[in-house]
Amino acid sequence: MSICNTYEGRLRIIELKLENAYSWVTGWKPSAVFKLVNSIRINGVPSSSLVELTQENMRKVEVLRVKIRLEEEKVEREMERQQAAVVDRKMAELVRLVVRVKNGEQVRQVEGLVEVALKGVITGQEKVMKAANCARLRTLKGVLDVLSPLQRV
Repeated sequence: MSICNTYEGRLRIIELKLENAYSWVTGWKPSAVFKLVNSIRINGVPSSSLVELTQENMRKVEVLRVKIRLEEEKVEREMERQQAAVVDRKMAELVRLVVRVKNGEQVRQVEGLVEVALKGVITGQEKVMKAANCARLRTLKGVLDVLSPLQRV
């Protein structure tokens, strides 16, 4: 397998990871919780105590929704930044260099550069996914804090 095929494959894996992160594939968007709560409350799902949410509780849920939406937007901006990093000029130059490499010593040097670049992309991706998980956790905790024990069930 040539060095080009190896790195093209790795870049494709990173591209897929970015696509997955962008669609929140490891979980769900926190805003989905608020849609679910509203739907259950408004549609009066049988045996649901969410219909009985007080105005004060609804105000708290709305404040949380706004706060979480800002957090979602922050995660999405970071995702976009990570995607831009994959296709920036330095990465394009690195790919061109990989394609031109012929002798063994240059290959080792280029491999080192590529490994450093890929490590940066993966680290950035992990940061995005941690932020997404934190947003989901804060959403669940925030909503559960507003609800009564029966409503939580």
